[in-house]
Amino acid sequence: MKRTLLAVPALLALFALPASAGVVTAGSVTVTQYSYPYFTALVQATGTMPLVDAHLVVNGTTVVRADKVELVKLDPRGTYVLWKIYKYAAGVVKPGDTVTAVVSDLDGDSDDRTVPCGAGSTKKKSQETAACR
Repeated sequence: MKRTLLAVPALLALFALPASAGVVTAGSVTVTQYSYPYFTALVQATGTMPLVDAHLVVNGTTVVRADKVELVKLDPRGTYVLWKIYKYAAGVVKPGDTVTAVVSDLDGDSDDRTVPCGAGSTKKKSQETAACR
């Protein structure tokens, strides 16, 4: 009987969920739209668990379907990362829009950061039509 009583708490401890959830922090977000069909974003984030996903939402409703996403791990565990997100299209964002980057970790915890979009560069040679920071 004593063995059974000791085994039950041991099994419960084995399958118990962690007491605290992971912490995800969406850091800097920079988005640039060009007049030719090219849109790019950089999303930096940190977390207590490995980070696995970042996606962008324009004006709170339109999800950006990226053509290419590069994940750059800035530490060996993947808890400090940078995503490079590319979309080969014109008009993904324009001045006055907002872009929200949503970042999540291995456990499904997430954080987001919203940035406003302003006019692009005023330099004569620049092809930026919108810059969001």
